[in-house]
Amino acid sequence: MVGTKDEEAGLFTQTGTFDGVWTSPSTMSSCSSKGVATCTFPDGSSFTDESDLTCRLGPDGKPAFEGQGVIVKGTGRFEGIQGTTNIVSSRHMTPPPEDMSYDVVDVKFTLPSK
Repeated sequence: MVGTKDEEAGLFTQTGTFDGVWTSPSTMSSCSSKGVATCTFPDGSSFTDESDLTCRLGPDGKPAFEGQGVIVKGTGRFEGIQGTTNIVSSRHMTPPPEDMSYDVVDVKFTLPSK
């Protein structure tokens, strides 16, 4: 689920690639991800972003994602959207697909005037 400023709920889906070198079941030496994420709201409106993420490793060797994206498409009330995303995960991941979530996805956008 995603939330807008007024806490409107939507569905977040993501596809892409994940490259990582796991050194044990709970630690890795490096990782990166490229993906396309879409947020779809109950009225069918959506926006899509393409992102590049890297991992920063904590002292325990466990990774957390961070990176940026660009909004590439909007439908419905998001038609003509332009913007960026900043993605930060302070939680540590476990090997996919068990935990591939983010703590914060900050979306900054503008819409054409009507």
